[in-house]
Amino acid sequence: MTSIAGYNLNATPCCGELYSSPRYRSMNFMASEYWTDGYRGGSLMPNGHGLRQCKCGNYYLMNEMHHVSQSEELEAPHTMPVTPEDLPDVIAKARTIDIERAARLTYLQHLNHPYRERYRAHRDASSAGSV
Repeated sequence: MTSIAGYNLNATPCCGELYSSPRYRSMNFMASEYWTDGYRGGSLMPNGHGLRQCKCGNYYLMNEMHHVSQSEELEAPHTMPVTPEDLPDVIAKARTIDIERAARLTYLQHLNHPYRERYRAHRDASSAGSV
């Protein structure tokens, strides 16, 4: 089971904005589906690659943040994940190769979601004997 033991307060590398992120006590990476592009369906942990958007409009990775403090209480807003619609913009404006890589992988997984639905329907029909 994934459990949280408070929060980390971190500053972004772009403008120093403060955000909170969970401080995990334990992490469980089990999922109900594992796909070849790295996506985990029904995962007990977030699927993301650490790509986030700052209030200032820049993009960063969670591992780029500067640790400020730890707290049991939420002291700042949570980090903002990047929406799939913003991923082409992230790729075009990436300031590091790691940000571009995370955006491309996230975008690839997003584009594969319709295939996952068709595959699940086919698999279910096959197991029911109708295909």
